[in-house]
Amino acid sequence: MPAKSAREVFEVHMPKRFGDNPGLSRQVNAVYKFVLTGDGGGTWSVDLTREPAAVEEEDAEAQCTITVPTSVFIDIMNGKLTGQKAFLSGKLKVKGKIGLALKLGAVLGK
Repeated sequence: MPAKSAREVFEVHMPKRFGDNPGLSRQVNAVYKFVLTGDGGGTWSVDLTREPAAVEEEDAEAQCTITVPTSVFIDIMNGKLTGQKAFLSGKLKVKGKIGLALKLGAVLGK
């Protein structure tokens, strides 16, 4: 079911993904921060160093920070746009360990 908002992604879809796939966080073992700009934006942390993974609305220390407009984030999460295309077009910015950003597709994939 497509996500309609960033809050839905972080509060429903991500926890379900991690709950349905025990051990998924061990594949990455890192903390991400998502800074979503524009309408419906906010700052969220996804802690994949814990089992089960923790998803919280907060500005936490992270090894990889993803900054993206909320609408672009929703398009990525709904499969309308890839993270790579968003990054290459300048819509998505990565700060910190870029290699961790590359792992997100496998972790958050459908």
